[in-house]
Amino acid sequence: MKNDFLKERIEEVQKLIELESERKRRLNQELSFCPPVRGDSCNTERRLTSQALNEAKVEIRNLQYQLRELKEEEKREREQGHLNRSIKVMDLDEKVEERYRVVTSECLSNPEIGLITRNTPLAKALIGREVGEEVRVKVPGGERRLKILNIEG
Repeated sequence: MKNDFLKERIEEVQKLIELESERKRRLNQELSFCPPVRGDSCNTERRLTSQALNEAKVEIRNLQYQLRELKEEEKREREQGHLNRSIKVMDLDEKVEERYRVVTSECLSNPEIGLITRNTPLAKALIGREVGEEVRVKVPGGERRLKILNIEG
């Protein structure tokens, strides 16, 4: 499944960032032990260490960019998974079942019949959730507690 691949790749990139960050700390430490001195063999070592440090910084920036992109893709995939699907919930305070469908366009929205856009607080709370999860939604009248009973379509 694509979602599993994304999660695995995100974990891999996070581990690589940790490794590169550790490498960067070690290189900074090495530089602190080798002050710049003219004509000293330490200058060659310092230059090579500085170069390696710059490479580590670039690699960390590249990995952080990849991580942001992967997380955005994961978010898009989660959101797409709930678009145009019927989500049945139980209002835990009112003990009433309700059904909603998250739609892509404002012009399709009609909350009175359960059609909500993904930009609403309710849709944001439901998107990416699984059957059985409980969510809290801040609404103009306070807060609602909902339990997801079913996702269809």
